[in-house]
Amino acid sequence: MYQIVPIATESQIQALESFLGEERIESDLAQYSAFRKRHSPADVWSHRHPTSSPLVPLLYRYHHSDEAGKDIVPYGHWYGDPIQNLRQVVTALYLLNDYWSLIPRQLMADNVKSRFSTGDRLHGFMHELLVAADSRQRFKDYVVHPLFLDPETVFGKPSVVLRKGSDEIAVHCKTVNPLSVQGLTFDVLQYLFGCFYRLVQDSGYCYRLTLNLKRKPQIADIDALLGRLRSSIDHGSELHKDVRDPVFDVELLTLEMPDEGLSLTEMNGLLAKDAGDLFVEIGGSNPAGEKKATRVAVLSVSAGGKKSFDDHIVDEVRETMKEAGTKLPVILALHLHRYVGWGEYLGNSSLRVRLRQRLDGILGDYPNVQYVFVSSNRQEYVTLPSDAQRVDTKDLEISNRYFERQPGRAIWT
Repeated sequence: MYQIVPIATESQIQALESFLGEERIESDLAQYSAFRKRHSPADVWSHRHPTSSPLVPLLYRYHHSDEAGKDIVPYGHWYGDPIQNLRQVVTALYLLNDYWSLIPRQLMADNVKSRFSTGDRLHGFMHELLVAADSRQRFKDYVVHPLFLDPETVFGKPSVVLRKGSDEIAVHCKTVNPLSVQGLTFDVLQYLFGCFYRLVQDSGYCYRLTLNLKRKPQIADIDALLGRLRSSIDHGSELHKDVRDPVFDVELLTLEMPDEGLSLTEMNGLLAKDAGDLFVEIGGSNPAGEKKATRVAVLSVSAGGKKSFDDHIVDEVRETMKEAGTKLPVILALHLHRYVGWGEYLGNSSLRVRLRQRLDGILGDYPNVQYVFVSSNRQEYVTLPSDAQRVDTKDLEISNRYFERQPGRAIWT
């Protein structure tokens, strides 16, 4: 899936900006620029406040291409080319403009603004855009109706409908945020990590920050934590666990660093030692510009009630089919974004078999499901901080052997 080449034209990017409101974008870019100077790590383009749209850093780099030479991607941190990511978004959107151009302009603009407003919504929107655009390539004999672009589409209805004569297939696209166990967003955690990484870069030390979540932290809780971190790092000290904190257990420990710094491989070795089961980020840089990192920041987050990869997928299949309530043939496209344990599942053949077996065990209850397509941590979604060395394209297609195949219905090949 997702066989899309980023070919968006300059006029299409400008049209999107006009669509979203040029005055608003100009204001957002100014606020982002000021935030970046105060709080963002050096040489990083994508760090932002959680109330800012994840599209803003992409547009900033588009409008400030003269600064690109100053941005050196730190070790293990912030993956991807922002201009390519922007073109990916715009290309996928405009491949479907023959459908959304029929929707009243203001309704469509408000819908797109909403979908670009947070990282979680952007991930879901990109997943739907790419599945719909890819469906046009896979199912050339079918008319593709990307219903998700219509703000009046009813909850639980398919994201995309494929039609050819009397044949109709419903495609349900779902993205799962594994952090939802605590009602948390990646925007908040990535804001925390970026600010923490900036503190580490400005210090003479390297640190590991470990959090165990007790409840959903608000932005005010994160800002209070950053104040504590700033005070400790300024004094070259550590923070040890305080179980009285109602939001999270916090531990800030210094990392021993060789005088010559750490190589990329050595930095990745730190990940293997990390205990975080929800979220792990690592960033490193060398102020002197050497190849090895002498400033390293590691953030790991854990919480009770974490689901396994298998459980996320199985539960989402059940919930989607409960919401759908349809007798049409169904394709489920499920995406877990930024799942910390993804490599152990989609990257491991025995665990892939286990997931297949678990799904096969429940698909008999849903005979109209044709296929379940599972993916995690695809490059297209990483427009925000990411541990790049662990990002890879892994996916899995599971055929429902219980599917009641009818003439013309067995089309996903």
